[in-house]
Amino acid sequence: MKNNKKISNNFLDKGRDRALLWKARKKDEEAFIKIYEKYVDDIYRFIYFKIGKTEEARDITANVFLKTWNYIQEDKLKDAKSLRSFVYMVARNCVIDHYRQDKSGTHVQIDNDNIHIDIVDEGQDVIKEAEINFDIETVKSK
Repeated sequence: MKNNKKISNNFLDKGRDRALLWKARKKDEEAFIKIYEKYVDDIYRFIYFKIGKTEEARDITANVFLKTWNYIQEDKLKDAKSLRSFVYMVARNCVIDHYRQDKSGTHVQIDNDNIHIDIVDEGQDVIKEAEINFDIETVKSK
């Protein structure tokens, strides 16, 4: 009985997503607000686990929805088949952009009263690591 209810809820959720996607393509602001409310927590959590910093994750999450809104306004959403996958694709790209902007690698600060040392791992490929982590999360969620 639980499986049937879960399948039914999943089916209804996909139907609601399709309706939101259709409305978003028509540039419906209310639909976008519902998209935001539905996905903001999941997108924040996804970004936070990729970035590890609260403020940066909040900023990037806001940027994800700003870019999503811009895509809607520029009619670039018409090729999207799934609303969820589209929003996660934008989030993934924003995470990659974040790591590209910080080309110097991962910074670790060791502070003592009078000593300040920055350690940079030049050999770390954070973009590749972010892509692999995203792929793993995508497979796990299906």
